[in-house]
Amino acid sequence: MERSTRSVKMTPIGLACVREAETAVEAADLILEMTQEESRRSSHRLNLGVLAVFPQLNLSSVISEFQSMHLNEAINVHFDWSVSLLDRLRRRKSDVIITNIDIRDLTPGEIETLDIHPFIQDRLYLIVGERNPLYARDTVELREAIAQKLFLPGRSSSANLFFIKAVQEAGYAVPDFVECPSITSAFNFVGSGTGASIMSSHVSQAYIKPGMKMIEIVPTIHTSTALITRKELLKRPLVREFRDYFLERELNEH
Repeated sequence: MERSTRSVKMTPIGLACVREAETAVEAADLILEMTQEESRRSSHRLNLGVLAVFPQLNLSSVISEFQSMHLNEAINVHFDWSVSLLDRLRRRKSDVIITNIDIRDLTPGEIETLDIHPFIQDRLYLIVGERNPLYARDTVELREAIAQKLFLPGRSSSANLFFIKAVQEAGYAVPDFVECPSITSAFNFVGSGTGASIMSSHVSQAYIKPGMKMIEIVPTIHTSTALITRKELLKRPLVREFRDYFLERELNEH
């Protein structure tokens, strides 16, 4: 400012600073308004990430029933493999994911900030056709399973990840396998007698056909399926209601 005995007036630099300040305040107000509007929209929107095989396991009906109870809210469902779903949760692309998970793959910080509810405990089985020499067996050793010509779904599938981890922990080399574009194609190869596959019992029961058999692998390869969200999102009623509704339905069915 320039001062005299008669007046006080702003210098050119001062006027420029005022204009910049006014612009910054307007921008801050706009950002706040946009943030509040997005928060309002988010409170009426639920982004779900669901394991790709779950529509075969009747879990889609639970989601459909919940949607019918919340007609004024938008519920978006994204289907993917386990690795991608966890990445979507980390990048805040999904509010809730329903996926297979190995808690050992999470960092201590993630375990602290995530709300994790396992609801299915399962195990992996060797799936063979009736022409396979192992068809008459009820159990097979892990070393026998990895000696098979294996047809497995995508490398990001949880069955593959649990299987490969078990193989490595047992001290074996990870076997070569044919990567199939879908679970259905893997089972088609098994049914044709071309080879075998590795799947959880829940998935196998949905896809298995006459002339195929589930054989327990020894030692047991455990899997776990969980509903996961970020604890901070439980402040949103829609997230909390879906979590509680889903887990209550699963508890009643199991």
